[in-house]
Amino acid sequence: EEEEKGVELSQREAKKAKRAEAGLPPKEAIDYMTALGDPCFEKVRNILHLVNTKYLPGKACPKTPLMLLNEFAAQNSYKLVYEELELIEEMAVVATPESEARTRKVVKGFNATARTTTISGGAHALGAGHARGKKEAKQRAAAACIEAILKRDPNADFMKTAREASFPQQTGARKPWNKGGLGFGQSSSATTPQGYGNTTWAAGGKGRGVVGGQ
Repeated sequence: EEEEKGVELSQREAKKAKRAEAGLPPKEAIDYMTALGDPCFEKVRNILHLVNTKYLPGKACPKTPLMLLNEFAAQNSYKLVYEELELIEEMAVVATPESEARTRKVVKGFNATARTTTISGGAHALGAGHARGKKEAKQRAAAACIEAILKRDPNADFMKTAREASFPQQTGARKPWNKGGLGFGQSSSATTPQGYGNTTWAAGGKGRGVVGGQ
């Protein structure tokens, strides 16, 4: 596992070096608080806003829906499965004096699904997303799955890892997030879901996502 991480890191560093040699600026991470502007992703935007501005401000790689869902599944012993489908369309190419008429395949986008199941295989939640790129479609599917989980369980906590990372472990000390309160995985209101507190945040963006649950 450590060797795989090393290979992944070296590949990432190689890409950064290649961009630098070409005089290109470092590739910035997508801000999903803006990219997920659809009304159906409101809760996910709230979580991302709290995590990336309150608990992990200034982090080079901000949390994404994919990270949040992976952490939640691992902490709660859910099995997480992603599936992607490439959407291909055949387009006619007109004949020219140099070549005959033919068809060529064009990638029109990707559909992705994110599904959580119990250890025994029972259905838990399902989310689906569509985008032009595979990574973006997968992030939208993860966001839709998070929305489905929060619809099923408003108290689901998607910020545990971020909270623990933002506060050093102190032996014998009362951890700050045990105090309760909005945004700490607990709620002082019966109508405020535990997972993201009552912070509201609005953003615009393009793309589609479908939220579902089982």
